[in-house]
Amino acid sequence: MFRLSAVVILYHPDATCSDNIKSYLEHVDILYVIDNSPQKNDFPADIIKSPKVKYFSDLENRGIATRLNEALQYSAAAGYDWLLTMDQDSSFEKDALMNYKKCIAGFPNPNEVAMFGVEYGQKAIQEDCSPVDAANLITSGSIVNIKTARELNGFDENLFIDEVDFEYCYKAKLKGLRIVKFENIHLSHRIGEQSNFRSLKNLKVTKRALHSPIRTYYMIRNHFYVQKKYGKLYPDVFQKRRKDVFTSVKNNLIYGKSKIKTLLSFIKGYRDYRRNRFGKTHE
Repeated sequence: MFRLSAVVILYHPDATCSDNIKSYLEHVDILYVIDNSPQKNDFPADIIKSPKVKYFSDLENRGIATRLNEALQYSAAAGYDWLLTMDQDSSFEKDALMNYKKCIAGFPNPNEVAMFGVEYGQKAIQEDCSPVDAANLITSGSIVNIKTARELNGFDENLFIDEVDFEYCYKAKLKGLRIVKFENIHLSHRIGEQSNFRSLKNLKVTKRALHSPIRTYYMIRNHFYVQKKYGKLYPDVFQKRRKDVFTSVKNNLIYGKSKIKTLLSFIKGYRDYRRNRFGKTHE
């Protein structure tokens, strides 16, 4: 079995973060816990004191892309070949990561793959290792080929957050590399703040994910940035992605509590894209 490093990037972690980490810590060789919060957090001692864990905090929010690139650098220096990337609100069910690793170990020509990923949001739809080529994968639960990532210059730090994972996938595919998802592995992953709302169209109550105005800013700015780079290469993918992004914004405008701020963030995100203002925004 290959040696596997992992990274989880924290931002104002809550009490569930420790249990989430414990769901996969046993099956990785080292875990880089990178605290991206601008203030000190009281992180559980049993995690910090684990011989497998290396904790980093510089009390700055440098963004997801930068922190992922740091984890790639740490992993490469330590001689690892693959890096598991996790969000603080994600976890694996029992033995899921062990089975995931077995699927990768049995995969023919894994070096042709830039990133492996898993199912989330729904239960795994297959029982045995079921690899399929994917257009893109989310950061959480993905396992990245470290050598390939460094050859591709890592993750695009212009993005800061949002679209970081998708942009990397498109960049890798453009170089002839594969993005592969195992449909038999399930990741528990929370997307935004989910609540029940009654549809204005058909009055049915459904769950909808809401995001803060600042997330709306990054979603809009980065969507247009990534679409400009890769949209003509993957028109069907971006047609769907555009619909998903605008549906998310619409939900925030209709059901969110900060409608005016969301609208202003939408405008600012598009304006900054047009003006080539990237990286971390200054509100």
